[in-house]
Amino acid sequence: MFRTKTIRNSAKAIIIQDGAILLQRCDFGDGKICYLLPGGGQKFEETLKEACRRECLEETGAEVEVGELLWMREYISKNHEFAHEKRVHALNFYFRCRLLSPINAANASEPDPVQIGVD
Repeated sequence: MFRTKTIRNSAKAIIIQDGAILLQRCDFGDGKICYLLPGGGQKFEETLKEACRRECLEETGAEVEVGELLWMREYISKNHEFAHEKRVHALNFYFRCRLLSPINAANASEPDPVQIGVD
């Protein structure tokens, strides 16, 4: 997790195939499982689409084609009752994506620390 006084950009993938949505299964250590869209922080000089593609590969082991931007969300953790971090301010960009290779969580090079699976 991160603790800064800056706003962080995050690119997220919405992958729907055969009537199912691809999600990360996560455990924040509180005994409750939650599900998140794959994706994460944008690196310096990386486009949002490049960040989305990289993060999907790191977290799911799958190559994706990043399509259109569907929506944006401003997230300020102090405004959310169930936030796990209290010092987060992020702009989340959600892209429609398509799988180009099968999901292979065993090949995920950098799963999130709280990630326990891909469903």
